[in-house]
Amino acid sequence: MYKEQTISTGNVDLYVRQYGEEGQTPLLLIHGACTDCDFYADAAEKLSHLLAGKYTIYAYDRRGCARSSDPKDGEYDLAAQAKDALAILKEIGHIGEATVLGHSAGASVTMQLLKDAPEAVKKAYLFEPVLFQYLPEDDTTKEQFYDIRKLAFSKSGRPTYLRALSKFVPLIGGPDPRGRQSTEEELQNLPRDSEAYFVHEFDRIMEAKPDFDALRAAKDHITLLVGEKSVGTWRGTVVENFSKDLDLPVYYFPGAHNAIFDLPDEASWILTGLLTR
Repeated sequence: MYKEQTISTGNVDLYVRQYGEEGQTPLLLIHGACTDCDFYADAAEKLSHLLAGKYTIYAYDRRGCARSSDPKDGEYDLAAQAKDALAILKEIGHIGEATVLGHSAGASVTMQLLKDAPEAVKKAYLFEPVLFQYLPEDDTTKEQFYDIRKLAFSKSGRPTYLRALSKFVPLIGGPDPRGRQSTEEELQNLPRDSEAYFVHEFDRIMEAKPDFDALRAAKDHITLLVGEKSVGTWRGTVVENFSKDLDLPVYYFPGAHNAIFDLPDEASWILTGLLTR
């Protein structure tokens, strides 16, 4: 079970879920592209029991996704999204004690938060961050993403997000056959979640250049996470090279890119071990 609330910044209304007893150390979960906080629903519920008395789990819909509003200023850059995460941390308290887990594009938001408000985060977990800088020069993955984005719009300009998603999902790793199916509500939110990515934040995520000096300064607080099935793919290559560059620890999860959604029980046990060591 979870409690729902809306945290308003004056520019955007953010839908937030709280799992577990209030007042413990916050664990803030930031989702990636073409999804929303339902990505973490099963894992967050499991974590709230495994970490009872230690952590309160929070997950939210990023701006423009699912139940959160579109920003009044129309801005979707990473700095604005990091401000959203910071606003949530300030609202729930324990600023400076928080642990943040960002998945994929959510890891991009987390890295921006580490740059803009390093004092707010005690630990950061980055699950397969989007960092094309760590791919070989002849790698074509980034170009494939741009080709997929073109599929999100017909020649008349009308959105065709599902067509783009049919190519997007395999490129990021695809669903695990052992994983659960999306619920009806999750599927209903998919067009809005996809619009937020393909229309508003695509370029900002794809062209993001993290502040590596800030990341190096915070490296003792950063842990990289990767799906076992991502090893040997472009996603695994990014994590491997990022880890070598900043001398960061890496932990492996059963499954692929969406391991936390696909295999929430296994992912929750691993996260519990990391968070309580």
